[in-house]
Amino acid sequence: MIPVFAFSATWERRVTSYDKTIYQAGQQNWMIDQGANGWLYIANTNGLLEYDGVYWNLYPANNRIVRSVKVTGDKIYTGGSSEFGYFAPRPDGILTYKSLSDNIPEWAGEVWNIEVKNGRIYFIDEYYIQIFKDDQAEKSISSFTKIDCSALIKDTIYIGTPEGVYYLNASDELTYLDVTGSLAGNKIIQILPYKDQLLVITSLNGIYIVGDKEVKKLKSVADDFIHTNQLFCASIVHNKLALGSVQNGIFLFDPEHNNAAETFNLKNGLKNNTALCTFFDKDENLWLGLDKGLAYIDLNNPVRPLFSNESPIGTGYCSALYNNEFYFGTNQGVYKVDTGENYIQVKNGEGQIWSMLEYDNCLFCCGDNGILVITPTQTYKIPVRGVWEVQPLSSDKEKLVAGTYSGFTILKKEKGEWVFSHVVSDFYHSTKGFMEDEVPNHFWVTDRGEIHKVEFNKELTEVKNIKKYDTDNLRIKPNTCYQKIENNLFIPAENGIYTYSRITDNFSHYTQLETLLKGPQYYDYIHIDKHKNIWFVYDKKLHLLEHTRNGYTKPLYTWGMQNLLIEDYINISVIDTGTVIVSINNGFARLDLKKQAPAAPPAAFIRKLDISRTDSTISYNGLTPSPLSFKNNSIHIYFGCTHFTNQGGMMYIYQLKGADTGWSMPTNRTWKEYTNLQEGTYTFEVKTLSPDGIPSDKSASLTFEVLPPWHRSAWAYLCYTTLLFIALFIIYKKHLVNRKNY
Repeated sequence: MIPVFAFSATWERRVTSYDKTIYQAGQQNWMIDQGANGWLYIANTNGLLEYDGVYWNLYPANNRIVRSVKVTGDKIYTGGSSEFGYFAPRPDGILTYKSLSDNIPEWAGEVWNIEVKNGRIYFIDEYYIQIFKDDQAEKSISSFTKIDCSALIKDTIYIGTPEGVYYLNASDELTYLDVTGSLAGNKIIQILPYKDQLLVITSLNGIYIVGDKEVKKLKSVADDFIHTNQLFCASIVHNKLALGSVQNGIFLFDPEHNNAAETFNLKNGLKNNTALCTFFDKDENLWLGLDKGLAYIDLNNPVRPLFSNESPIGTGYCSALYNNEFYFGTNQGVYKVDTGENYIQVKNGEGQIWSMLEYDNCLFCCGDNGILVITPTQTYKIPVRGVWEVQPLSSDKEKLVAGTYSGFTILKKEKGEWVFSHVVSDFYHSTKGFMEDEVPNHFWVTDRGEIHKVEFNKELTEVKNIKKYDTDNLRIKPNTCYQKIENNLFIPAENGIYTYSRITDNFSHYTQLETLLKGPQYYDYIHIDKHKNIWFVYDKKLHLLEHTRNGYTKPLYTWGMQNLLIEDYINISVIDTGTVIVSINNGFARLDLKKQAPAAPPAAFIRKLDISRTDSTISYNGLTPSPLSFKNNSIHIYFGCTHFTNQGGMMYIYQLKGADTGWSMPTNRTWKEYTNLQEGTYTFEVKTLSPDGIPSDKSASLTFEVLPPWHRSAWAYLCYTTLLFIALFIIYKKHLVNRKNY
């Protein structure tokens, strides 16, 4: 029986989960907001949680649960269980809390939302709205019905209740929005802006568009999800609407075009199915506050894996779009996607698959157990074991040459099917990555670091001649493959790229190609696709140099993927001009070429400066510290950048002016220690690097002073000088007395 895997054939988003052991706070996260510097502030069960992309910090708010957060200027307003107020930085940059609810001791409640309007702060609980200005209570509004949610939209605060929607008028009085009477009896969980109207999200009964004169239900692809799962939260940005449920994670779709639906839950990356809040950050990526932890869904990443969890079909090695169907070759076999978007293992396609080739309207899948041939009408097996790949012969279109673990095999077409013909005798080396020369029946082969040109006889039955080339200078690594560009045969070596010259019948540095790429370096992989784009792996990262009508004029684009690629077995499958599939260790990943854009590296920041001896912080968020005493001349400096998509892969360079002689080597470490600094003024600078290793234009800097020890201080030198003058004066007096005695 052929196994069917119940996994959707959609390319997954990158989901990053953070549990409480990572951020060191409570499990539940109720609301998220973002500061102007890009840092996230999260209403957490244990207080205000701050995340800058590298470091987490927790700030207790009178030891109360924090349910809501709103960032405005340098203040972070929070509300929670019978407590509300704000955090603001001290002169040293560390956040401290000031309670505002202490001003109204008779009040108690759960503050579920905070809005800021015209300099006034609105703390909204289930039955009251407390209005503050300049830290003073200005007004308290009592609601005659339960407040389920609230939102500030176009300078108006709207209130969702079981009776419908209210709003605060110009006098801050609760006023009923008459048109929403039909919504009475629904639990409204969120009110959002939508096309100059309101989008009202209910817990179980769907989504409504509220205009000036009518309420219209939005029929959408989300209806079944809403009716099946109780909604708790929602957020919108441009054409993305995220619905958070209690039972089944997140539903994301485009409400305008009613498409692009995606579900995120335990099956595809989330660690918990109950969403307490959804939040789109400034880059329009999605953050989730969960009942247990946090999650980040990268919506803009051009790299999308086929599986967010472990691949059920194995490690990816090759792929093809054949006859409008996707086929995947893995270490487990050949899989295709059926009409129900399930993965089916193709019959007789079991075992390790190395390569796929479409030729003669057939798909040839080569591997350990032979060659599986897939046609529009049938599938059959050619019993040739241990096949790396097959290639057409330039001299005979009715024959194919198969490169195997131990030599070559010829296939032929017979009665409409491809069958085994014979083994080419007298050559028994592994032929992975072989290539036919311009001269018919001549083949280039590498094996065990050696380069051979193999000549077949005219009948293709035996090897007529083998020429071995001197590779002492080339240092070819095992499993290296040949490539051609502009009819130039080349091969990567340990010290650069070498091309074959027919004139000299030898190999020399391919300077022109090296200049286009990264110079005379070692390249793990180079591939020229059918559009003449150059794909290559350098420093364990996948790079792309696009070919245009003007040649190779665009800058290099770095895809990274250094932790995903399979060394020595990388496969690039071009689907169309905008889509590429790459084999990875967890299956396959799709690259969206339309989204690629070489971006400047994010700006670095300096998080804090600590005294090593006492482990105390004297500067926070890059603020200039007070001078350090000489006994505190050993320090730690912590830095980073707010780049949530690739934080683990970010690289930095730094220098301490006054101590270092220049910039450091690139590192992904986000702290630096300096010990036994001499007295003087120092400036620490740090820059981020782009994926291509280009430093950012600007650096973050922090200047500080180390005072001299007491015996080298200005007062000490003044004392030394004074004592010297006193001593000289005494000597002088003695000299005068001695002269008088004579």
